[in-house]
Amino acid sequence: MPKRKHSDKADSSKPAKKSLVKITVKETTESVESPYLAAFPGTQPPATTPFQSYRSALDDNDEKRLVKGETEKVVFTGANFGDDAPESFSNYLVGVYSKSKNSVTFVPAPVLRVRRTVKALESVDDAIRSRNTAFQEAKTSL
Repeated sequence: MPKRKHSDKADSSKPAKKSLVKITVKETTESVESPYLAAFPGTQPPATTPFQSYRSALDDNDEKRLVKGETEKVVFTGANFGDDAPESFSNYLVGVYSKSKNSVTFVPAPVLRVRRTVKALESVDDAIRSRNTAFQEAKTSL
């Protein structure tokens, strides 16, 4: 049985339908929350995991975000500042296509590195930290 070949004649018989799409870049505002790009190194949460977004009301920098999600056994926490901030020199945009307006709107999207913490191990981590603190205090008192 011969292989199917792409026919150039079929493509040239139908004229290509061209349409113009309006492209805009939207600035973020305080009233509308922008989308996020999340990186989950090591594991991915279930699709049903609810996440909440937080930002500081006291801080002047509106770009700092904290995202937290929780399942029965694992807590997912991500941020775009501090130790959790991904090291990136890139800015990302997310495009949203509207069929009714025939337009694409690009919105800035900060990147968040999301870390996981197993709930059962949180108490063990606290015990280890307190033991290390006691050791450091004893060492410095000598």
